[in-house]
Amino acid sequence: MKTAICCSLVLAVSFCTTTASAATLKGRFVYDGKAPAPAKLAITKDTEVCSEHAPVDESLVVGPDGGIQNILIWVRTKIESPAPEGKPALDNLHCRFDPHVLIVHTGQTLELKNSDPVGHNSNITTVMNPATNQSIPPNGSVDTKFTKEERLPAKVSCGIHPWMTAWVLVVDDTYNAVTKEDGSFEISGLPEGEELEFQVWQEKGGYTDQITCEKFPDGWSRGRFKMTFSGDVDLGEIKVSPDEFK
Repeated sequence: MKTAICCSLVLAVSFCTTTASAATLKGRFVYDGKAPAPAKLAITKDTEVCSEHAPVDESLVVGPDGGIQNILIWVRTKIESPAPEGKPALDNLHCRFDPHVLIVHTGQTLELKNSDPVGHNSNITTVMNPATNQSIPPNGSVDTKFTKEERLPAKVSCGIHPWMTAWVLVVDDTYNAVTKEDGSFEISGLPEGEELEFQVWQEKGGYTDQITCEKFPDGWSRGRFKMTFSGDVDLGEIKVSPDEFK
């Protein structure tokens, strides 16, 4: 039998969860209104290859059910954890970066790929780490690593194709997530009994704070909120105002 325990949030908000050895935080970000259609991008280079795929502006991606994709949420509180297994990859595919938003752990090897038949370069404008500006031939790849955590996501661009952009967040822990196509996210393994501060960020809106959420009736500030876990927490639907993206 599970025991109900109350979990205190910042802004004097409290609600109940159930006990667990480690906590999971989940929720779903949705656009609070009718989302605009993504704009087509002007293709000015290698048009015979890039125009075929008709890339669009991905600075705000909203699914048919209103879910907002590519919102980043991560723990700001300093907690280091070993790098996860695997080698994350950022691909130059169809004259866009795939994925558009990526999280990389310090010490992990990031593979910069080019699956296109034309040359690309991946310019990652980090602040705490030396900037990376790698030229990648067709069907080629190069590896890079980051040794320090970044405070905010680093922009990725291609000097050959100026419409191409992506974002890479470099972190020291695994307590982070990127929202999926339906706007949902889940962060597992969160330590219990310790107050944790979270950061929420989206490419077009920056710090995501114009929100409506049942668990936070007074909202949150600068995209940040604090929680102390004593079990799993579901924030439910987090509605984001269209004004966030103006």
